[in-house]
Amino acid sequence: MTRTLILKFNSTKEDAGADRIGLASANEMKHYMDIKLVPAVGMMPPILASEVVKTVHKHLHDHPGTVAVALPECKAGAERKVGTLVRLFAVEGDHLEVIADAIEARKALNGLAIPMRIRTVPAEVGKWAAYTRFRLPNRRRQPKDTDAFAIRRQQLRAEGLAMMDTLPTIYMTSTGNGHRYGMGIQVMESADPAPQGVLNGYGLSSRTEPYWLPLL
Repeated sequence: MTRTLILKFNSTKEDAGADRIGLASANEMKHYMDIKLVPAVGMMPPILASEVVKTVHKHLHDHPGTVAVALPECKAGAERKVGTLVRLFAVEGDHLEVIADAIEARKALNGLAIPMRIRTVPAEVGKWAAYTRFRLPNRRRQPKDTDAFAIRRQQLRAEGLAMMDTLPTIYMTSTGNGHRYGMGIQVMESADPAPQGVLNGYGLSSRTEPYWLPLL
């Protein structure tokens, strides 16, 4: 089963290199913490979830590869939703404590994004998931494109845009130019977490080298 979620974040100059920031083993992610999202007027789950992931992104700038993000309730399709739960996995519980403190320090999230107790990942896990970034093909023709591939590129982009219309979306605005930026996340499931892959600067998995997280 594949689920996909679109995330919109503040874009920075570092985003271009965010896809390969840290390596970590599945066995190293021994701790996890749920962030409960409580919707309110003007602060619905998509906005709250993006604020949590933005906090993770800031932490990973100084501590790459230490925290991974899961969105267990996200759902695509006619009944698409972001869900009211963000689950963070970490190499050490200390990283989760720092992120929890950062969330609780934000008055705008007071009572709306609630860090729960840090727990230990069970020794036995039956299924694993990788939350990977989804990218739309660039609309602009590239120097190496043949005429035929340039046409195909536009077809693939149109197909991607149509798919995105069925996906949950979290919106954020760039502080640089005021434009919106998006990252699509495809959730792949597996019974075997090996080989382990790469985390990016948002705590999300590389698409070509999936980083597997336990489904709890």
